[in-house]
Amino acid sequence: MARHFNQSRRSNVMLKVGIIGFGPAWESRYSPALQKLGDRIQPLAVFDVVRARGEAFAKELRAHFIDGVHALIARQDVDALLLFDADWYVDVPLHFACRYRKPVFIAGSLGADLPRIEVLEKVASGHGIDMMPELSRRYTPATLRFRELIATSLGRVRRLRVELTLPSSTTRSQVPGQSNELDVLVGLVDWCRCLIGLAPQSISSRVVTPSPTQRGNVTKTRQVDLTFSRSATDGEAGRAEIRLHIPGAEVSPTESDMTLHCQADCAQGHATLVGSDQLQWRIGPRHFCESLSLERSEVEMMLDHFTRRVLGGLIPTPSLDDVCQSLAWVQTVSHATDREITAACLLRKP
Repeated sequence: MARHFNQSRRSNVMLKVGIIGFGPAWESRYSPALQKLGDRIQPLAVFDVVRARGEAFAKELRAHFIDGVHALIARQDVDALLLFDADWYVDVPLHFACRYRKPVFIAGSLGADLPRIEVLEKVASGHGIDMMPELSRRYTPATLRFRELIATSLGRVRRLRVELTLPSSTTRSQVPGQSNELDVLVGLVDWCRCLIGLAPQSISSRVVTPSPTQRGNVTKTRQVDLTFSRSATDGEAGRAEIRLHIPGAEVSPTESDMTLHCQADCAQGHATLVGSDQLQWRIGPRHFCESLSLERSEVEMMLDHFTRRVLGGLIPTPSLDDVCQSLAWVQTVSHATDREITAACLLRKP
């Protein structure tokens, strides 16, 4: 029996959306979030390259199946777009969205072609269109709570030490757009920029090969270090150290589950973040442990912020420019080996 989204609870202001693409993460990631936002978001029309799949989900959502991206975006009753699985045609709906002035939430990765993304960013900003990329680490319960503490108790971040293991080649990442080294690093650099609140002024990278006894689990570790300051002439105001482990053939799924571990040194205290919903922090002798597993998921928070932004709110959301900035930094050092270090490469202005 097909389940139907609950649309009985409706506020006076609903965001009427068109959904483009139903990929492998739809059932586990996006569908539950949309159900919980049923009083804020109303799916009106859907499109998918697999017609049978699109028609099935259109029935589930009580929406219209539209046989074409252009036809969906051109509908006057569609206020915004949720691009959940762009597949090979990612630029097509984004350019159509600019033509028809429709805001877009973009799930997953935008790829590694920086000039192409910069063109999209210029077109979108030129039309005054919000295009919100899925920089999901900004919206995890642990991150949002940590940012509250930065503003109220812990003070600004001075140092971040981040550690993460990539999925193995046989393990599918649970988060779209985070299945390879480049995309993960782009997300982590953006996350560090968001927490420290400054643009990087320098970046260095090297690849460390483990000892022979460790090579069954990890083939190499990418070490990326960033320094942050308010301008190129100011002294260092913050530092981020990212250690990204690339798993070997014998790694188990539990060893490559993408669980983030972060140690944060702040002006007034320290914090430890584990995964998306575990946070420990201390100020002097006071120590606190918080489990945030009952808070809203990062996907629900992202879609909520996108909705509020589109409906006229002033709430800040990520943009394509954020992706461009982090991608530019990562590409600067993406081909560095254990003998190559690139430092003090300011590519883009804050």
